[in-house]
Amino acid sequence: MTDTKTRLAKAAMTATLVGSALTSLACAPAPKGRVVRIGGETRTAGARRGSGWNDGATPSLTGMTLCERSLAGEGWRLSAELEHAAVAAFAELSHRLMLVGAPAELVARSHIAALDEIRHAERCFALASGYFKEPVSAAPFEGLIRQRDPGTRLEEIARLAVGSLRDGAVGEGVAALTATHASEGAIDPVIRDTLATIGCEEAEHAALGWATIAWCLEEGGELVAQALEEELDQLTIPAAQPPVEGVSSARLAELGLLPQDVLGRLAEGVVEASKAQCRAWIDATRERVAS
Repeated sequence: MTDTKTRLAKAAMTATLVGSALTSLACAPAPKGRVVRIGGETRTAGARRGSGWNDGATPSLTGMTLCERSLAGEGWRLSAELEHAAVAAFAELSHRLMLVGAPAELVARSHIAALDEIRHAERCFALASGYFKEPVSAAPFEGLIRQRDPGTRLEEIARLAVGSLRDGAVGEGVAALTATHASEGAIDPVIRDTLATIGCEEAEHAALGWATIAWCLEEGGELVAQALEEELDQLTIPAAQPPVEGVSSARLAELGLLPQDVLGRLAEGVVEASKAQCRAWIDATRERVAS
């Protein structure tokens, strides 16, 4: 039973659209786009009993088995933890943008994205609470405040570009596409509307990632182009997880969860499209620098 629950939880974390981003790109089981890294590892605050992060939404439990409720609850809890961490990630992004003198528009969009993630986290914790039939909220985020010695301005811009490609353009792009796709099959109106809203807003976050990359290339030229080129070589699709036992793909879709084969196919499309666009921008930057 323990192995089955672990497998279901892992699959839910991967298949639930909000927490669906590229495993190998962010060094965690299934993080979303913007993540918090401490000591090179993706971190979240975790969850605890409480109602401090809860917008009051309630999912329908009609016709759901205990296994399905557990699956959905684990998925939304883990998604909530990732959305909660994304609030801190966007706050850090705004600081990094200001550090390198980025335009006000990018800083403002970063703050707007952080507010989006607060709403996403509140909704996800509310849905997890509904499925578990007990209040679930965010735990304290230990170790969040940290100091890092910055490099030169151009080095910081290059790091900013790489993070915006990996976590923003690609990670948030995957989250947006999978959210929208998952919303189309969900039968619960609350889940369907939640996924559709998150999909739309994560697309805006992906666009912020691309806008940041464009500015970094304009400012940093060849150094940024080289850093992005190296990152492109590392963008890969992780191996698919085993399918969820005891729950059909059709039933997963009704619950707003994506089967592994669908998730992999959508992620691969985003990665390949992102690689093509970024390479085109790198080429254009080098032509500009050379002229």
